[in-house]
Amino acid sequence: MSLRLTTRPAERLAFVPPPPAARAAATLPRYAPEGMSLSRQDVILGRALLAWQLVDRQRLLGCAEELRARRARGQALTLGQLLVQRGLLSLERYHAIVAHLRQRSLEASSTSLQAQQAAQAL
Repeated sequence: MSLRLTTRPAERLAFVPPPPAARAAATLPRYAPEGMSLSRQDVILGRALLAWQLVDRQRLLGCAEELRARRARGQALTLGQLLVQRGLLSLERYHAIVAHLRQRSLEASSTSLQAQQAAQAL
């Protein structure tokens, strides 16, 4: 499974998710060892990167460990920032992935709200 980026007429990068069959086959394996403090956004990004096979598990674990160490030293840093700093993701690809994840979250929230409204109407 691979990430495909396409350009739109305005030459902006857009995220094109894998086909439905590939998404269904992808699992969301754990990558954060117990006791490692990662934000919800870091975990979501890490799981997406693993599911889409954009970063291998060992590199992601290394980034998670470095992130924990840097945060312990008081540095405010996200997993995405660290991945870009290490050259594992380009800034453009990172932004495209985050935009796609936000869109999926908004769509899920909208569907959930519609379901709640339908249940209340009963």
